[in-house]
Amino acid sequence: MINVDIPAPVEVSADPDRVLQAVSSLVTNVLTHTPASAALSLGAETDGEAVIIRVADRGPGIPDDHLGRGRAIAKSLVEAHSG
Repeated sequence: MINVDIPAPVEVSADPDRVLQAVSSLVTNVLTHTPASAALSLGAETDGEAVIIRVADRGPGIPDDHLGRGRAIAKSLVEAHSG
């Protein structure tokens, strides 16, 4: 199941291709490595002048020995946008 929760319109001042790439990378990771029975949630909201984009799942999580490299693409894209 996929839940999308965006309570109000959100405008992001960022490179749309890179934001899409970061979110797509995280969603692909969830769909590839999480059991199909685990829910996937996507959300976005404003926090002052910032926008918070959330990608979360109810799966077992990333093993500790993979944390440093499991999300490298998304991490670098988010950091490039001061996230």
